[in-house]
Amino acid sequence: MEPMPGPLSEALRADGAAVAPYLRMLHLTGEDGDRAVAFVREVLAAYPPDALEEEAVALLDEANWRFHLVAAVAVVLGLRSPRLDAAVWEAFDRGSWVAPQLAATALIADADFAARARVRLDAAAGLGAKAAGALVALAELTPALAGWVARRRAQ
Repeated sequence: MEPMPGPLSEALRADGAAVAPYLRMLHLTGEDGDRAVAFVREVLAAYPPDALEEEAVALLDEANWRFHLVAAVAVVLGLRSPRLDAAVWEAFDRGSWVAPQLAATALIADADFAARARVRLDAAAGLGAKAAGALVALAELTPALAGWVARRRAQ
């Protein structure tokens, strides 16, 4: 795994640490999770958003789930744009191993989450079980979709 050069991509390198920062991003619990979040916060504060957006989109365009996770944390922490919203959904649609984390990222960041989630749930045949399960669980928490999900379950 050779990450692209850039400040967010540094989270993909262990650089002598026992655990690479991206692995701490899987669950974001405890001190390890706090360190991973702090790393991304520092990057977001130190670099211009345009440059970070380019890097995050490129990370989401990669096939490797580790890259997706780093970009998702940056998005959740405030790196936002319509282009990033689209890139998060595209990585989700390609069947990323971290599809549940990408779905949660979309819920937090994408103002059009309900509409985009519903399109995917209507065409659920293309979703893997993990991605579909995550999307249904998040849809149930979304006021605009909760009733729709309940009606679909009753059918």
